[in-house]
Formats: sequence, C-alpha cells, structure tokens
Amino acid sequence: MSKQRQRSRAARQEQAALRVAADQERRRRELDQRRRIDRRQLAWRQLRWWRHGPGFRRNRDKWATLATVVLVVLVLTYLLTGSAVAVVLVALVCLVGSPALAAIIFERRS
Repeated sequence: MSKQRQRSRAARQEQAALRVAADQERRRRELDQRRRIDRRQLAWRQLRWWRHGPGFRRNRDKWATLATVVLVVLVLTYLLTGSAVAVVLVALVCLVGSPALAAIIFERRS
C-alpha cells in the first residue's frame, strides 16, 4: 500500500472510531435521560395520593361516612361555641384521631 492510501485508511478508521464513540456517548446520554424521566415519573406517581386504587373504590361510601362525621362534628363545634379557635382545635383532634375512627369504620363487617 502506498503511504497516501495508508494515511487515508488511518483517517477513515479514526473517523469511524470517533463516530462509534460519539454514538455510544449519545446512547449513554439518552439512557441517562430516560432513567431520569422514569425516576421523575415514578416519584410523581408515588406522590399522587388523590389517585385512588380499588381499595378506595370499594370503600367509597365508608370514606364518605368518615368525612361526613368529621364535617358534622366541625359544624356542631362552631354552632355550639361560636369560636373559630375551638373549630381549629377540634379539626386537629379529628386529624389526629381520624386513623382510629377510620379503623373503627372500615374494620366493621356489615
């Protein structure tokens, strides 16, 4: 082979190696971006607490009962005391006690 052909062949091989490296880098960036998007979507799906599953749909009327009880207690508190501070305190008590109240409502077999 002539020296010119050897140089042009070496240049082509070098360009091919650069293309392969650039392609690998592009694939790696795309994969990293896809992973970031997937992690972000997973985190968002885990944070979407308003999206209810089948357990919520089964117990929809029980959740409505719980919400109704809490609202009735808050309204009665306001009507009996006329104090917004008392309503806030009762709301905090309901917030703290709602897991126990929910357990009583949802564990009952009917």
